[in-house]
Amino acid sequence: MVGGRLDYVDNLPRAALIYRRCQQIINLFIAFCRAWQQLPVCEIRAGYNIVDWTKSGMAYWAVSSWMPPSFTEFVQLAREKSSVASTPRR
Repeated sequence: MVGGRLDYVDNLPRAALIYRRCQQIINLFIAFCRAWQQLPVCEIRAGYNIVDWTKSGMAYWAVSSWMPPSFTEFVQLAREKSSVASTPRR
């Protein structure tokens, strides 16, 4: 991790953690969520890979121009580390 910031997406605050891996930048956005999805959803927008998932009441979005399989490996590690031992908010 090389840094962090507070961003606003759709006028809602989002924590943004910035990682550097193999000279590539990955933004990991985190926010409280209400919807639940078990598996990550992958898509490409404007040349950026986006993977999002929810876990323990939190929503995560990993965004980078870095291509799989290395980006996929980062997402797997982030998903493993994103387990929060707390009660989900409803």
